[in-house]
Amino acid sequence: MPPAILFGLVLATLYGCAFHVAFGRRFWQWPLFWAASVAGFFGGYAVGALLDVELWRVGVLPLFACTVGSAILLAIAWFFSAERLPAFLTRSGLDERSN
Repeated sequence: MPPAILFGLVLATLYGCAFHVAFGRRFWQWPLFWAASVAGFFGGYAVGALLDVELWRVGVLPLFACTVGSAILLAIAWFFSAERLPAFLTRSGLDERSN
């Protein structure tokens, strides 16, 4: 396995685990956050390589683009897996999804 892929998997796993520690509520969310982090990381790599993003490049990995891609997919995964939305994300301050 090439070192860049291994390093990317390690970083994406760290991002997913840290996100679960900070925002996870249930054990089943951990694999979801891990998969979202890995998909976002390598999706960010593809976008960063296509757009030739040079910010925070580590070897062949455009670290900034990879981190942003991971963060975006982690936020989407959290939004769809959260039991209740925070009050600032709802119209009336009450979560309609909990009914």
